[in-house]
Amino acid sequence: MSISSWKREFYRTPAKKCSKRYALRHSLKKWTGLLRRNLRKHDLNLNGVRDIENKDGETVFCIDVSTCALCTHYYNESDCKSCPLETSGSGCLDANSSYNKFMNQGRVSPMINLLTKTIKNEETVFRR
Repeated sequence: MSISSWKREFYRTPAKKCSKRYALRHSLKKWTGLLRRNLRKHDLNLNGVRDIENKDGETVFCIDVSTCALCTHYYNESDCKSCPLETSGSGCLDANSSYNKFMNQGRVSPMINLLTKTIKNEETVFRR
């Protein structure tokens, strides 16, 4: 197992090639892949919080704007107000955001919960 097998399971499409329509689900899949059990299954772990490293300690994947499907569509230097996460009340740039909980504490579950909640809210809006 390796970063290649992890990508096949959790990051099949690069963020920049992901459609805007699928960006939330793409992000949820990637964040689910960051759970410790999923990284271990592929002989990977988080180095600090921003990087996935292989068993040799080599950085093989970064968790940043370049690997976020939502950021590829919504990120703007001054604000991200149109991002579905921002409109759900917890944008990534906020001090107490789910993303900052990951960055500061290495906690993946707040982002997974936020993405899941946002997907459910968006589905409800589209059904109306």
